[in-house]
Amino acid sequence: MSLQYIWRFVVVVGAYFFAARIGLFFHYGPEFSTLIWPPTSVAVAALFLWGYELWPAVMCASLLVCSFLELSAIGTVGSVLGATVEVFVGVYVLRRVVVLDPMLGRLRDAIGLIATSVSITIIGASVATLALGLGGDISAAVRGPLWFSWWLSDSLTMLVSTPFLIRWMWKPFFVRTVREFVEGSAAFGLLVVANVLVFWSSLAHASILPLAYLFAPLLWVAIRLGPRGITLANALTAAFALSSAYFGHGVFAHGTTIENLFLTQGFVGIIASVFFIVASSVEELRETEAVLEGHIGKLEGMVERVSSEDKAKTEFIAVLAHELRNPLAPIVSAIELVRINGVRPENAKLFETIEIQTRTIGRLLDDLLDISRISHEKLILQKEPVELQSIITRAVETVDRFMQNRQHSLSVVLPEQSLWLYGDSVRLTQIFINLLYNAGKYTKSGGRVTLTAQWQHNSVRISITDTGIGIDSRLFKKIFEPFVQGDGAPSEVGTGLGVGLALSKRLAELHGGTISVASEGPGKGSVFTVTLPLSRFEQTRPLPQKREVGARMPAPLPRSARQLRVLIVDDNEYAADALRQLLEHIGHTVAVVHRGIDAIAYVAAHSPEAVLLDIGLPDISGYEVAKQLRAAQGPTLVLIALSGYGQREDKQKALAVGFTHHLTKPARIADIEKALQTYVKK
Repeated sequence: MSLQYIWRFVVVVGAYFFAARIGLFFHYGPEFSTLIWPPTSVAVAALFLWGYELWPAVMCASLLVCSFLELSAIGTVGSVLGATVEVFVGVYVLRRVVVLDPMLGRLRDAIGLIATSVSITIIGASVATLALGLGGDISAAVRGPLWFSWWLSDSLTMLVSTPFLIRWMWKPFFVRTVREFVEGSAAFGLLVVANVLVFWSSLAHASILPLAYLFAPLLWVAIRLGPRGITLANALTAAFALSSAYFGHGVFAHGTTIENLFLTQGFVGIIASVFFIVASSVEELRETEAVLEGHIGKLEGMVERVSSEDKAKTEFIAVLAHELRNPLAPIVSAIELVRINGVRPENAKLFETIEIQTRTIGRLLDDLLDISRISHEKLILQKEPVELQSIITRAVETVDRFMQNRQHSLSVVLPEQSLWLYGDSVRLTQIFINLLYNAGKYTKSGGRVTLTAQWQHNSVRISITDTGIGIDSRLFKKIFEPFVQGDGAPSEVGTGLGVGLALSKRLAELHGGTISVASEGPGKGSVFTVTLPLSRFEQTRPLPQKREVGARMPAPLPRSARQLRVLIVDDNEYAADALRQLLEHIGHTVAVVHRGIDAIAYVAAHSPEAVLLDIGLPDISGYEVAKQLRAAQGPTLVLIALSGYGQREDKQKALAVGFTHHLTKPARIADIEKALQTYVKK
């Protein structure tokens, strides 16, 4: 027998006996068990953390407790046996069935511990009640009330005490930062005040409404401090509640002491269960997010390694990754605006999911953009209402000379109605140019190529049919992948790079559409079909002028600590406009330009106090704009870089040329406001 086992044995016996003496203080007659019974919690926590071999300590401690009671031999044996078996079974269930994590950071831990607390205490109550009855210690009339009070007090006390003991015996709560200390002190200070008001002040006797005062601090602790905080908070609340009920105070002090304690135990059990589940759920979400970030990090590393092995594919990934930053920026701003306008309760979880996953995508793109230094190509969509017929006309005009050289017959069949799309006319035209070139290239001289557009309610379907070499069905899925090419192109037109179809598919998808391919087999031609959503503009109306659309007034936001005159410089109109609305909501005066030259001119003429500057501008680099603005305006101008490039060297370069701060797209309004105000305070 080791020394460690001996001292643990002594600790378990001593703690069990001491807890039992506290519990026996609340014993009120033979028809009721003691209404608070913490020894079971002490024993379960000890055996769970230190091992099954300590079960003799539980038996000895239980026997020691019974020796101070006037019980028959049968009653004593039954009580000791029931207590020991109850603890052993409970620990077995927690270890083998629930597989309880001592950190209690999973939802299954909370639910499993609650279920175990409620279920295993049936063993002790049943065995002890039966033994006491057989031994003549209690009459048949009180067996039912005694069993119920025994089970209720044992289970509810265990529900509060066991999580606290397991969590704090496994890893006590040590403050890691000053911020954590301040927040923890504030949360528990508020909880103490709420408990005093609910259970010990004059408000305690007015009604049950003061109970609501406990919810805010308990929710704060559950969300911010997790299981380590909520287990302590539940124990603290239970101490306040039970002591007030015993001394005749609190919202439940309207009957006898027994009645008050019963009611208080039920309340404590409910709130302990609810907030324990909340804390474990939040902790599990945090851990899941951390694991996901780890997997994303591995994925990013794999992509980078694969990209370094293939320069051409790396360039494609880099362009894709960088351009995804542009739609992410207005999405994040739109999320902020939706939050201002208000989110329905039933959509709150979906909104939270969108927000969390948007941030995840942004983090994933950070490393992908690191390899984009090999390419400076941009793929920014300038969307506006555009007419389908004009797009097709420009595409046909572009490929007309090629079709004539190939001696192809090109037919175009368009609807009589004027169909409108909402997109980038240049990129949409490029889709059909690529598809027409592809059809002409893989069709032998003298063939036929037909383009047909059909209006289908809210979308338009454009089919490009050729009489060319056809496509094997096994290539249908691969043909839209980058650098994948079909065999059999006539030698006089060459093979090309194999990116046309992949680029067309991506551009169509960026416009909310799709591309599919069909072919009856080699030598039987092929059909490429593009489906694009129609704009909301009516089909036969001319292109309308841009107009402001009335929006629902958002809920008022706290005003900025200091209102500034701000200039936004971004060639993405949608991102710039969404950011403008957010800054105006918090009190700033905002102007927007889309080119670097215009930004320099505007600052010289109007002297704004702050500039939010995109790096990738269409005319001159944002770095060059920053240099000129800093040289002209001096150190008082706040220059904040907004860039899709967020690596360390990118930030260092931004600060070196004169930027005050560097924020990676998509940036939240809170981060932008913080950057503005921290500089203002200097």
